[in-house]
Amino acid sequence: MTTADTTVAPAPAPVRERAVRRGNEILATGRRKTAVARVRLQAGNGELSINGREIGVYFPSVKDRALVLSTLDEVGKRSAVKISITVNGGGPTGQAGACRLGIAR
Repeated sequence: MTTADTTVAPAPAPVRERAVRRGNEILATGRRKTAVARVRLQAGNGELSINGREIGVYFPSVKDRALVLSTLDEVGKRSAVKISITVNGGGPTGQAGACRLGIAR
């Protein structure tokens, strides 16, 4: 006859939040390849600035602008939020992907 193992499994590691709510804004981080985007999202009128510039100035490529805005378009909230993004590292497409992930989170 064998005895049952009565050891207790260790507690699971705490889950890190993907976004943090501070007052009336939400802070999130998106990463793609070597690009990192820090996103501040709050209720607003559809303003979107990336590194202090308008999206059309920062991303002259239509493909990259569409990538950044795709998450907002899917949920229909493009004109209901104000977003400020600080992004660095990587190339334009990687930065656009990082911005998209930060907005989605």
